[in-house]
Amino acid sequence: MSFCTGSTLRVNTKDTATLLSDDKFMALEQEVDIIPKFSSEDPIDCIKGKFGPFRAHTAIKVPLWAALEMDRLQQCTIELPYWLHEEELKRLRDDEKDRANADRFMPVNEHYIEIA
Repeated sequence: MSFCTGSTLRVNTKDTATLLSDDKFMALEQEVDIIPKFSSEDPIDCIKGKFGPFRAHTAIKVPLWAALEMDRLQQCTIELPYWLHEEELKRLRDDEKDRANADRFMPVNEHYIEIA
């Protein structure tokens, strides 16, 4: 019996349905801001689409998977999302402590754990 029986795609022992429902997998599609350390006149063509053109030291949005790979290659720095800055986190905490919001949590990014 094959290890991959009934699967269209198998990665790290997970079949396609499991991968698609995996939060880490979905979080990689979230767009984040990066500051590239290089310039390119033409967009970079990937399976998911074209990204760029890139200008050194100018912020641009790319999917998290691309940002992580570029960071690994030391081609960019990843900017913190606004909701992960200390002031914003303190504001959310204070809003939750407020008596008017005592019965509910404040909304956060869907994939806040994976992105953080």
